[in-house]
Order: sequence, then C-alpha cells, then structure tokens
Amino acid sequence: MLELIRHTIKPRTKLPPHIHTGMQIGVIEAGTLTFTVVKGEAKVRKANGTELILQPGQTTQLTVGDSLVESSGMVHYGENQTNKPVILLSASLFDVEQPKTILIDPEK
Repeated sequence: MLELIRHTIKPRTKLPPHIHTGMQIGVIEAGTLTFTVVKGEAKVRKANGTELILQPGQTTQLTVGDSLVESSGMVHYGENQTNKPVILLSASLFDVEQPKTILIDPEK
C-alpha cells in the first residue's frame, strides 16, 4: 500500500526509536528536524543537492527542502529541538498486513 501523509511534530518533542516495515521517503516542509540513525543507514539529500549516507550513531539537522529515505527495518528517531513545529511530508510503501511503525528498545 502507498500512503501519503503530513506529520506535524510539536516543539520540544522527541520521538521514540522505531522502525518502519516498509520504505518511507520524507521531505521537510517546515522547521528543523534532528534525525538520528540507531541501526542501519539512511539516505539524506539536502536542499542544496548534497547527499549523505547516515550510519549508526550519526545525527543530522534536516531543514526545509531536505529529504530522506528510510529503508525497512532501519532503527531511527527524530526530534524537534526548536520552539516551532516541524512539518514532514512522507510517502510510505508497506504491506497492509504489517504495522507501519514498530517501537524499538535501543538497548536490545
């Protein structure tokens, strides 16, 4: 199934570590998202065209126009460390028989 969604992450909010059971592509529409990879890797494309591959333990700041690709099973989390909302547009491709997101205990 293909799902398109607009997420709003409230100011001073940290999302728990999680995985997606399918591929997810996101682009920042507003704000600054601090994005961290715990396990696996994420592909980031900055608005200026610079491309990065984030490895486990790496964090980056995503701003307006930046995009990322999260592969299935990649453990990660996002955090809005600012006083303004972050708006993230995402396209997800997943099996309707599986949950879209699974919370992960980073200690395991």
